[in-house]
Amino acid sequence: MGKHDFEIVNPIDECDPITVNYTSGSTGTPKGAVYSHRAVYLNSIAQIFPFEMSAKTVFLWTVDMFRCSGWCFTWAVAALEGTNICLKNVTAKAIFDSIFFHKVTHLCGAPTILNIIAEAPFAGHQPLPTKVDLVIALATT
Repeated sequence: MGKHDFEIVNPIDECDPITVNYTSGSTGTPKGAVYSHRAVYLNSIAQIFPFEMSAKTVFLWTVDMFRCSGWCFTWAVAALEGTNICLKNVTAKAIFDSIFFHKVTHLCGAPTILNIIAEAPFAGHQPLPTKVDLVIALATT
């Protein structure tokens, strides 16, 4: 419902932290990652161009948004007034249902997500309603 007396608190410096996020990175060891206002702004804007995002972007989340803030895609989609689609459970059916129902244009996930999609028994049985650009997160060990 929001608060009528909500007061915006602006950062004093662009390098002030905007968020502290959980990540395990490629090590699998939990740690916090601090993002500054400046870094989030620059990274968000930088995500838009290589992935050809626009106000028509419909972004399907198959990774947690809090995991390093989704590599700033959360802010990039918001800056464009795009649409975020979040899955409660990541299954092939949920992914395909979302793509068809919401006309997803972008999907971000780990290589395991590609396996889930490729190994779905119904994958490829019906053409997708839209082109879906994939952004793959990769961890090395």
